[in-house]
Amino acid sequence: MTEKKTAPAEKSLALMEKIEVLSGASGESRRALLKESRLLSLKKNRTVFSEGDSLEAVYFVAEGFAVLYRMAHSLDKKAIFVCAEGEMLNGEALMEPVSVVSCRVLSDRAQILAIRRTAFLEVMRKDRDLYDAVFFSVAKKLRRTYRQLGNTAGGVHLDRQIAARLYKLGRDHGIPSDDGKGLTVAFPLSITFLAELVGSRRETVSRVIRDMARQGLVRADRKGFWIAGLDRIQRYIYEEK
Repeated sequence: MTEKKTAPAEKSLALMEKIEVLSGASGESRRALLKESRLLSLKKNRTVFSEGDSLEAVYFVAEGFAVLYRMAHSLDKKAIFVCAEGEMLNGEALMEPVSVVSCRVLSDRAQILAIRRTAFLEVMRKDRDLYDAVFFSVAKKLRRTYRQLGNTAGGVHLDRQIAARLYKLGRDHGIPSDDGKGLTVAFPLSITFLAELVGSRRETVSRVIRDMARQGLVRADRKGFWIAGLDRIQRYIYEEK
């Protein structure tokens, strides 16, 4: 990551209010963190941090989308979480600075707020509301991990894994279509990235998506990735095969 842009203090302070973990912190805490922060403006696919890096900052998505992923032994990328505006990217760095995942920008552009790790820890110890917010954020990510393990178990067919991912993407990041029928994913979603999300080959995922498209459940084109109503996707997941 080479793009490191320091933004005016007023903009960084306003962005802090949009970040879930920081929104409940006291004004004094936010001002203290502001002095130790940088605002990074990054383009799509730019790396925020890499697996194995010793991180000196805690990172937050201020605008746009980012993805946390790991490299498999086959050197294929395995996407773990899609992180949207307001989310903390590496809360675990507060306990252990060496990153166990990589992070890259998913949207066309993103604003990433970086706060010096040691300063964040110092402020967090003095602000119980901030401490609690960090605790619940890390716990929420752990719960998401448990749910994903259930959806990727060996007994779950790939088509249902893909449908479950699409359901969550539509629920969390879907924008209602103008005609009120279905949702469009708010960031550029490709077959390649969907394959990373489910840990499968692109060709295999492409076949599943073509089958779902024939059933009117999805549509992928240059305008984006369209998903039929969540109720239809949910029925597809649980129907007898």
